Amino acid sequence: MGRPPRIHFPGALYHVIARGNHGQEIFRSDADRQRLLVSLEQVWRQYPFELYAFVLMPNHVHLLIQVQDVPLAKIMQSLLYRHSAYFNKTYTQRGHLFQGRYRAILCDREPYLLELVRYIHLNPVRAGLVATPDRYRWSSHVAYLGRESWPFLGLSPVLGQFADRVGIARTRYHRFVAAGIDQGQRPDLYAITDGRFLGDDTFVTAVRRPKRPVAELSLPVHIASGELTAAVTRCFDVSLVRLPGSEKTREVVMARRVVALLAVEVGGYSQREAASILACHPASVSQGIKRLRECLQGDSALAEQVSALRRELRRARPIRWQKSATHRQSINKVPGT
Repeated sequence: MGRPPRIHFPGALYHVIARGNHGQEIFRSDADRQRLLVSLEQVWRQYPFELYAFVLMPNHVHLLIQVQDVPLAKIMQSLLYRHSAYFNKTYTQRGHLFQGRYRAILCDREPYLLELVRYIHLNPVRAGLVATPDRYRWSSHVAYLGRESWPFLGLSPVLGQFADRVGIARTRYHRFVAAGIDQGQRPDLYAITDGRFLGDDTFVTAVRRPKRPVAELSLPVHIASGELTAAVTRCFDVSLVRLPGSEKTREVVMARRVVALLAVEVGGYSQREAASILACHPASVSQGIKRLRECLQGDSALAEQVSALRRELRRARPIRWQKSATHRQSINKVPGT
């Protein structure tokens, strides 16, 4: 039975793991590691993508990568071929360097982005290579701390969830990662469906439908907060003045949760930014999104309302993340720096 094809759509987020064939080392020196990073930049310039985290372990690599127009398969084929050719030439060996097909888990971005970044950066600690992740040079963790800089690494979507100013964001990020050291292995981050998906039933159902338009799962679009709140309150027949605050009526609570979800999913807002729109704490946004997703699984009418809003808000709006040098500079610059 053939393996199922990779699912591709612009904005898809994958946790990729590429291992050495039969567990063999894929790096024998720091020069080998540096060469893979050079190859990674070359591939990024040829096939633009967003990279949020990476770690180079002795016999495998982790990447947290969000694709744009070019499918993951083409990106990984180019990267692994480049490193295999370099490695075999340098060490005069033949055969496959990497083990069969790399593993690529399609992930629901909002609930898993930060957890996956932390988990990837803690790999060297779990493997016993270092006591703390900041002592391992060959991961993107050092870039988040400001000690390294790679053009292909997008820092803003992660750091922006901790604070608006880069110094504060880095401090809070560092604490967040350190708090995970004692967690050990995280089976929940590998509790995947059909060997390919990390997300709830709503997410898995959406990405597995071959004829479903991918607009609802695409890159964020430019949309003002006022337009977003106006569309949601109109749909739920709630006045704008009732949206901020602590009113607990069902229709207002539901409208707030939908605003939070669509701000994050459609507009690319951070949870802090969504909380600012709703005049509430970021933790309330996170919890509200989680509860809304649970509701969407059992309420088809509500799910259709939210889907209709997604389509309305995306219609004829420009994509927020563009493949340009200007965009790359802006996405690596945390607001307030």
